Amino acid sequence: SSGINAEYGAKTLITYSSSHGYILTLSELTSTTESWKCGVRDPETGEHFLESFQITESPCNYGEGDVGSGECEVCDKGKYSSEGRCVGCPEGMMSSPGCTRCVGILAGDVVSRDKTSLVTSFSVETGSFTDELKENLYLIRVGEGGSKEYFTVTNFTNSEGEMVVTEVGGGTYNVSLVRSETNVPDNVRSVVESWEGGIRDYLTGSYTTLPFTITLNKYCTSGTGYTDNDATVCTKCPRNTYSDNNTCKACPSGQRSQEGWDTCVDVDSKGAAYYVLAGSAGALALILVLMISAICWTRRRRHPDVVMANPNVENNRQATSKTAAL
Repeated sequence: SSGINAEYGAKTLITYSSSHGYILTLSELTSTTESWKCGVRDPETGEHFLESFQITESPCNYGEGDVGSGECEVCDKGKYSSEGRCVGCPEGMMSSPGCTRCVGILAGDVVSRDKTSLVTSFSVETGSFTDELKENLYLIRVGEGGSKEYFTVTNFTNSEGEMVVTEVGGGTYNVSLVRSETNVPDNVRSVVESWEGGIRDYLTGSYTTLPFTITLNKYCTSGTGYTDNDATVCTKCPRNTYSDNNTCKACPSGQRSQEGWDTCVDVDSKGAAYYVLAGSAGALALILVLMISAICWTRRRRHPDVVMANPNVENNRQATSKTAAL
């Protein structure tokens, strides 16, 4: 797996790759068609187990096909070059012009709210797993005017998150953009990002991708929202309004609310605020009674000759209540 190099003649090189097995790389062919055999030798018996194959020189470059009389043209979208010809992609697979293979890509638009974690994924079916394929999986951010920023798993340096590639079986890669937190600027309610996901043909440099969007919507917490159609910052909903789906809406007729509420109550309903105030008033009244009782008790101890008046007895007769019930 460390790599074994052996020269074979003046124009060939045999190398070993841990992910591919043995690879025969030809700098050029000695004839239009060459016949080869590959296999293994039994070290004990010396017997060779070989398979034959041929290498045929094509007049066309990678991603091109012979259209006759030695003329080549770039293979169209939906086709790939194979043995010097342009071949249509299998059903469910796709390619860009000038590709040497077809792939299956699945990608979809994503809608999320800001200030949350976000995972955006797409898959690329290649039919096999190799280092070259993995290193050429791409996330592409599309900017204003069609400008593009290219990311691979080896060069992804975006501060917004990380790019993760996993093998999910059947020669399919799953590519994810993972963000720990998303943010929407104060001057807008939402942001729509344009992306592409796919693979680069490492033999021709052609990109086969699918576009998708990431929409980030600002989220207003309970009791807050936009107060008018032009607002972009979440604020506390005013009195007699309530928050509903990022908007401060007026309370229905016959209902009311306090500032920062997410619901309205009936006008004749005492509501939670009433009971809070009533409870506070009762507590203050109890404290006042206890303070008066303590003062009276203290004065009686200091002046034992003073007879404290009984508030329920007036001029030697039972007093009648002069206060109305609350």
